[in-house]
Amino acid sequence: MVSAVSRRHRSTALSWTEVGDPNGAAVVYFHGTAKPHEDIPFPEVAARLGLRLMMADRPGYGESAARPGVSFSDISRIVLNDLDALGVAQISLIGFSGGGPHALACADAAPSRVSAVGLLGSWAPMNPPDRGLPVGVRFAMRAAAALPRPALQLMFLFGRHSSSGMIDDVRRVPRPWGFRVEHVASSVRVI
Repeated sequence: MVSAVSRRHRSTALSWTEVGDPNGAAVVYFHGTAKPHEDIPFPEVAARLGLRLMMADRPGYGESAARPGVSFSDISRIVLNDLDALGVAQISLIGFSGGGPHALACADAAPSRVSAVGLLGSWAPMNPPDRGLPVGVRFAMRAAAALPRPALQLMFLFGRHSSSGMIDDVRRVPRPWGFRVEHVASSVRVI
């Protein structure tokens, strides 16, 4: 019987949650930004489809230690090393909102391991912020790229958001990503 009950892994660099069939095809879900903890969506669907749906708490989220200054590529290497430790070779990736760039970075780092990437409301490169965005959002993106981390942390505390993972996610997006989305889309199926 396949279970929709969460299984936690603590022998890896990041804290992982997984649901579904532990022997099924592996799908790695990258959660959105601004969530101190997020559950894997639709665990019963993963179980019914026989999928092994996995989610890592990125650095600074949940039980994963903060790592200020790491890039999308750094996080993708951490995720891929963890997957090696868990015995997972082939993967599909799903990125929701701020998790989208992380899914793309993993696909860029290991295209031969990735069957497909699904993006849901994903962030796009914002270096510089798109002129079509509201002025306040453009200002916040420029501030996130330029301000020292403690100043940004203080700004988020006033807005009732204090996750170090969120702060670091927001700092990464308006900077160069270290890979080209077009390159990823030419080497891996992105939907």
